Amino acid sequence: MKICTLRPHVFLRGAMVLVILGFPLVSLWAEPQPTAKQAASKTPANSTPAPDLDEPPLNFDTRPINLQQGGTSQVWSVAYAPDGKTLAIGTGGQSNNQAGNDIPGALRIWDVVTRKEIAAYPESLSVRCVSYSPDGRLLATGLFDKTTKVRDARTGKTLAVLTGHTDAVNCLAFSLDASLLATASQDKTVKIWDTRTFKERATLTGHANRVLGVAFSPDGRTIATGSQDATARLWDVATGKEKLVLRGHSNPVETVAIAPDNRTVVTGSWDTTIRLWDLESGQEQGSVQAHNNRVDSLAISRDGKTLASGSHDNTVKLWELSTLTEIATLSGHSSLVYAVAFSPDGRTLATGSWDRTVKLWDVSSHKELTTLLDTENAADTAFMVLSTAYSPDGRLLATAGESKVVRIWDAGTRRLRYSLVGHEDVVAGVAFSPDGKTIATAGYDRTVRLWDLAGAGEQTTLAPRFTLPGHTNWIFTVVFSPDGKTLASGSYDKTIRLWDVATGKEKTVLRGHSAAVRALAISQDGKTLASGSSDRTVRLWDLSTYKERERLKEHKGGVRAVAFSPDGKTLASAGEDATIILWDAGTAKQRLTLKQPNANANNPFQSAPEVWTLAFSPRGKTLITGGLDNQIKLWDLVTGKMRATLASHGDAVTTVAIAPGGNQMASGSYDRNIKIWAATTIPMQPLARFGGHRGKILYTAISPDGKIVATCGEDQVVRLTDAATLQASLLKKHTGAVTCAAFSRDGKLLATGSRDKTIKIWSLPDGKELRTLPGHTGEIRHVQFSRDAKTLISAGAEKVVKVWDLAGAGTSPRSSFAGDTAALSADDKLLAVCGEVAGKAGPSGTRIVDLAAGKERLVLPVLTHDARSLLFSPDGAMLVTAGGATPGLRIWDVASGRLRASPQEVAGVVALAISADGKTIATGQSDGLVKLWDTTTWRSRIMLPAHREAITSLAISADNKMLATSSIDGSAKLWQIAGGKSVLAAR
Repeated sequence: MKICTLRPHVFLRGAMVLVILGFPLVSLWAEPQPTAKQAASKTPANSTPAPDLDEPPLNFDTRPINLQQGGTSQVWSVAYAPDGKTLAIGTGGQSNNQAGNDIPGALRIWDVVTRKEIAAYPESLSVRCVSYSPDGRLLATGLFDKTTKVRDARTGKTLAVLTGHTDAVNCLAFSLDASLLATASQDKTVKIWDTRTFKERATLTGHANRVLGVAFSPDGRTIATGSQDATARLWDVATGKEKLVLRGHSNPVETVAIAPDNRTVVTGSWDTTIRLWDLESGQEQGSVQAHNNRVDSLAISRDGKTLASGSHDNTVKLWELSTLTEIATLSGHSSLVYAVAFSPDGRTLATGSWDRTVKLWDVSSHKELTTLLDTENAADTAFMVLSTAYSPDGRLLATAGESKVVRIWDAGTRRLRYSLVGHEDVVAGVAFSPDGKTIATAGYDRTVRLWDLAGAGEQTTLAPRFTLPGHTNWIFTVVFSPDGKTLASGSYDKTIRLWDVATGKEKTVLRGHSAAVRALAISQDGKTLASGSSDRTVRLWDLSTYKERERLKEHKGGVRAVAFSPDGKTLASAGEDATIILWDAGTAKQRLTLKQPNANANNPFQSAPEVWTLAFSPRGKTLITGGLDNQIKLWDLVTGKMRATLASHGDAVTTVAIAPGGNQMASGSYDRNIKIWAATTIPMQPLARFGGHRGKILYTAISPDGKIVATCGEDQVVRLTDAATLQASLLKKHTGAVTCAAFSRDGKLLATGSRDKTIKIWSLPDGKELRTLPGHTGEIRHVQFSRDAKTLISAGAEKVVKVWDLAGAGTSPRSSFAGDTAALSADDKLLAVCGEVAGKAGPSGTRIVDLAAGKERLVLPVLTHDARSLLFSPDGAMLVTAGGATPGLRIWDVASGRLRASPQEVAGVVALAISADGKTIATGQSDGLVKLWDTTTWRSRIMLPAHREAITSLAISADNKMLATSSIDGSAKLWQIAGGKSVLAAR
């Protein structure tokens, strides 16, 4: 028999409270009732269509991204609806994205009476502030992504996204008549918006640092603001002019409020004080050292008698407003309190804290009534992860585990999309239907549940369509048949149950195992069900007769995982005996056993680690396993040898899942982490790394035939490198760093731009300087030849785009346009320009200009006003914009100006390139990641961690075979694109 030692663990959730001490335990046929941790099992991944190429060896970036389950989701803000029935809560991380923090946030809506969450709207960054309009129609949120969203308060539908701020939105407030909305930002400004048209009415400037707080006076004539410049200011709403500066605080003013009597302004500061000011004169009327740390939040009751304050000292205090006399201290939060709000009737106070809770207090008795978003039960708290699954299209990732809530994430952006609420205990299994419209879940509450995703919209809290009872003990695993009509579930009750997905009715029960059924898989043809059990067997069942066909007995311990290869010819099984066995699925004969080395080679008595989960790569050439040694292992199924080990988890790996496209892998663990691993697909070695520059490489370009790579450096040199021999020639005439370059379509000319504010045109291959184009007053950021090389466009840092006639001998531009960047269509007829337009107030969308007429033909929506990169498709039908204040990739129809596509799994795009056939777009991100996209589906086909830091340029050769990349890490690399297809291949 096998002897093992269990580590101490305490489980407070689930069907029982169980304390396991570290003592030897004999593993028996009839296993004891397991704990949540012991009972974890892997849901077999859905089989997926194979790609149209031979699969290169699958590899993953060794720097996984940790999927934020919500353990760091602090409460930033709370707001009561005017009727007092609902409470809006804004959550998220600690800082904005400029500080490198991409922790997602959410707007959550709670029913105050039932104390239940009724809706949740995830965001890519923190929701810093929330407010209902006084008439109850609108609900506004200010975000760290620099935008303000205005929703229909009843339906949750987004009515408008207000853009214009250049940094995070810290605070917002509606006027009492709900006609105006004020937003305060870290960009040092306050903006006033018309809530009927959602147009900007005015921008208030004057603060010397971030604006942290904002409030309207009850009569709507005055706005009060607080700032990190240690002042509060009063503004005339009608004129937008500053009326008064309130000086007295010695540190930033975090929060402001105006009393209902329209006479008193209240300010709270990091200097720990609260001060009262006269609204008309600006004279200070009183102050108190309110807390032992900075004052973060203020609220005034509707009758104007009571003031509430929240602080960094973790307390909330109630004050008599007129005298600043302390009434009570409310203690209970374990972290700073950033939000306080009175209910409309003044009887209840809501407080939100960075301890991830919202508490409701009785104002008269000063007693805590309840805690919302508590860490024991909240859906956004990190839990042990037991199961993961990707949707068939790879766009969604489902995670389940110790929490009773199943979460569905956007696999690209890692934003929470849906929360499946209904299970009453640990959820151990999750699976998508083949069409991606249904999710099946199973858990320790002995039920299987089916959930509909079709038409779910923005509403993220979903209820099950069916709850399927029948099992008499914990359920570990679920799997759909390939046609999606049948669902199988395996349980501790030793049975497998088959369910009709359409009706939710039980079809049959398969009996035969003598211990718990831990894993299930169904073959691609839908004819065979494989089951793995703690009875140490794998059984094959005929799904036409529901009879057991084969019993495989080679394992010496319980079987934890089974999976069919994508072609259905191989069955893999693994378990507590630390072995992985590959079986011929047709003959049920053992083909190969993959044996792990002992966990400690110096200790012969320490056995190899148990294997708890496995998954095949999309083409079946790689097997991924995880288990008790906290590691993920990649096995080459051609050689039968372990090819790589990924060590990132701090406890046992319970689940791995591969996205259908093979572009990423998700893993879950007892360490409460979900990690997303980007697939490199190729060994992480480019064809070439370019050196020779003294300093950083700033830009790369590839000649149309792919034979020459131009690299531009800080050393004022352009190096022309032969891609085959890596021999280089140098162009040295610039007197400043060379910042951009472009080849003419025939490869006979090269244009380079520099920080010396000039553009040079060179002949190739002799490298002779033909001419210098002066005229820009800032560094050159972009150059591009027309198809016939008779025209050149350039964009400078001074925000001017110039069009040059190269046919003549002149050195003056033919025309100029206001803009930061530009792109020329392939037929040379259209110019896309992005940037501010002289004489126009506020930002303008990207303009498409008819070059022959010199007139604007189309203006895209304002959200494109500061795009970092532009390019036309080769046929001129599409314009792609990327980056800016509203980050992401957007594809526009040039004829109509309508948005064609906006892929969701994009963030931080700073560079673009398109293949000559228009079938592939490359995007470079601020984190050094490069993605290749299929322009027919707008799905990313590959993710390449090309550089350590932000990408500065991308170039695809005209034959679609080479990709060049450069980065602010100072490096440039050349990659091969296989056969002109949008998949990177090994070399």
